[in-house]
Amino acid sequence: MFRRLATTLAISTAVVMSQKPVFAQGKEHHDGKGFKNPWPSFVSYGFLDAFKMFTTADTSILSAKPVDKPETVEINWNLIKQKDDHIHATWLGHACMFLQIKGFNVLLDPIFSDSYDHLDVDTVNQLAKLYPECKFYVPLGNKSWFKLPEDRVIELDWWETATLQNSTTQLTMTCTPCQHFSGRGLFDRNKTLWASWCIQAQKDGGVQKVFFGGDTGYRAVPADTKPEFQYDTQYLDTLPHCPAFKEIGEKMGPFDLAFIPIGAYSPRWFMSPIHCSPEDAVELHCDIKSKQSVKCY
Repeated sequence: MFRRLATTLAISTAVVMSQKPVFAQGKEHHDGKGFKNPWPSFVSYGFLDAFKMFTTADTSILSAKPVDKPETVEINWNLIKQKDDHIHATWLGHACMFLQIKGFNVLLDPIFSDSYDHLDVDTVNQLAKLYPECKFYVPLGNKSWFKLPEDRVIELDWWETATLQNSTTQLTMTCTPCQHFSGRGLFDRNKTLWASWCIQAQKDGGVQKVFFGGDTGYRAVPADTKPEFQYDTQYLDTLPHCPAFKEIGEKMGPFDLAFIPIGAYSPRWFMSPIHCSPEDAVELHCDIKSKQSVKCY
């Protein structure tokens, strides 16, 4: 499958591998020790909260019967071979999207094997080997993990941009905020940055814009919220929501297409700060001024 994707790949990885921290002064999402979500819409939970979540979760909805695996869909490679200036998007599972935009091929959050989510070493190594010209775009703190030449990995902070240029098109990658966390061990929480991405392709005066949400929450539903209100839109509208998405919409929108994550949003008190429910995703869609959005995750 790797060999048939494209000859040129720009790869954007969304979240979470811990390495040497990179901090800056005067930025509200930098705290001197790592990174943070600087909004009242976020609540940070720790290991004790995770233990509480697992021990108090309602398991009555779980089935002891084996679940049938979904039918495998064969890729139509004739559709993959883009021959026009329309935006083409192919969902490859989890949060991985293959985006074709004005002659560029962008693989978002590449995960092709059973590994940690959002940054998969086997996938990255194979892509780096098969496509020696491809570049990797990552949030702050992730660059050293790749073990690749300096010019192949571009590390960005929120609101920083980088460009790629071919004979006809300029592709601009902008690292933008989202509401999540990073870490894979006991002592590396929030040492690297998490991000969403805005992708803009400009050719012959025409511009196309795509938003990729990565992995994100939208608001924090309090632990004492009654079950009947956890998905009630009128109640949810009274809660603080992440202001970054309206800022993205104002600065970067409107978008022709957006990839918005929906998944792992229950129990709401624990998951809502970092994962979108369907109701959250609709609000996010409106905030970023997307013309069309599809679910990824």
